[in-house]
Amino acid sequence: MSASLTRRQIAKGAAWAAPAVIATAAVPAYSASAKYVYYTSKSVSGDYRHTGCTLTSFQYTTATPVGIEVAGFAIGHLTDNTAANTTATLSDLTFTLALPKGMVSGLTVNNSLWKLSGPTGATTISTKAGTVNTSNMDVYVLTFAGSLTNKVTGESSTTTWPGTTFTLSASSGSYCYSSATIYSGYSFRTGTLANNQFSWNNYTNVENTSINPAG
Repeated sequence: MSASLTRRQIAKGAAWAAPAVIATAAVPAYSASAKYVYYTSKSVSGDYRHTGCTLTSFQYTTATPVGIEVAGFAIGHLTDNTAANTTATLSDLTFTLALPKGMVSGLTVNNSLWKLSGPTGATTISTKAGTVNTSNMDVYVLTFAGSLTNKVTGESSTTTWPGTTFTLSASSGSYCYSSATIYSGYSFRTGTLANNQFSWNNYTNVENTSINPAG
């Protein structure tokens, strides 16, 4: 059985970071079953500093919970507590970050379970809204090397999939502006829930948002 994955829309609403940080998005997996409603968590924040057109610092992290969302990556459920008594297995897990071209140089990641590549030279990427042109952007992709099978959590859980938090940083680049439009989010080719027979294909919660200077 297939289940669609859409943006989270419950009474609590989407959680957004405060000004000067990236807006976070809670992106649920609404299953095709009336009994179970699953979602993926996405909690991201960051900022940058620049003097004139010289970037002096850049930081982007999934290690800080934002609003109702847990840090890192997780698959949770919104309904019956028995829905947590299963595991989810992914074929792969990647995180895409597309920044204005030349904004950062020497980007590094602090978690060895995430393998960073880029700029990849990709001129398009897949997002929740469809394919977007990134010819004027630098696209970075992080690939998760940790466990791709983990227990589904409850809605109020603060549990993060082991090893999935990371922080990206850079200390140089070229950017002159007071705000930057970026794309970011998780993707996987396929995912299954062991006990409930649900599956997802070509999932992504990559979407556009903005990042602002610190201070």
